Amino acid sequence: MFERLKFTGLVVGTRIQSLTFYEYLIYGLKATFPPSIGPQVRGLLTGSGAVSEANIAGSDYVWAHAHGKTKGTSITPLYSEVVFAAERDRDLYLALSACEMLRVGRVREINFARQWLRKFVELYSP
Repeated sequence: MFERLKFTGLVVGTRIQSLTFYEYLIYGLKATFPPSIGPQVRGLLTGSGAVSEANIAGSDYVWAHAHGKTKGTSITPLYSEVVFAAERDRDLYLALSACEMLRVGRVREINFARQWLRKFVELYSP
């Protein structure tokens, strides 16, 4: 897997190329991981509902979770382990929620997510 990341240019040596990664999120995430929207379930809030500074009213998307407190439209996460990882790391949770905005959001949500993720990638780039 690591060699594949090197081949794509996302990793050079042992460093993630933050600009390349950002461009992948913006232009490739939705094509690589198309959203799968399901029925109303209880789960962990994601998308614009999870990123409070988005301040965008819209559909409440959730990742299905047995201990979820929010009822909303289910969306299949990028990977099944995402929900458990997001519960343990707030920054990861917000970043993944912004990624969900790219996958299922409308224009306003997508534009917000692009700006938010750009700042996030810059903040965490070495």
